[in-house]
Amino acid sequence: MKGLTPQLIDPQYPYSFSCVTPLVQGDSQLVGYFRRAALDRNEGIINRDDRI
Repeated sequence: MKGLTPQLIDPQYPYSFSCVTPLVQGDSQLVGYFRRAALDRNEGIINRDDRI
């Protein structure tokens, strides 16, 4: 991989990759880690809103 490209970035979570893109350089393990972290964080926000 030549690095992250817009096609690899989930449009729902652009912010979770904008600051790490220069460091990742296409490391699929790091991409997966940050994607899971973003999904977990957003699910937490959604669950919190549901409780409210």
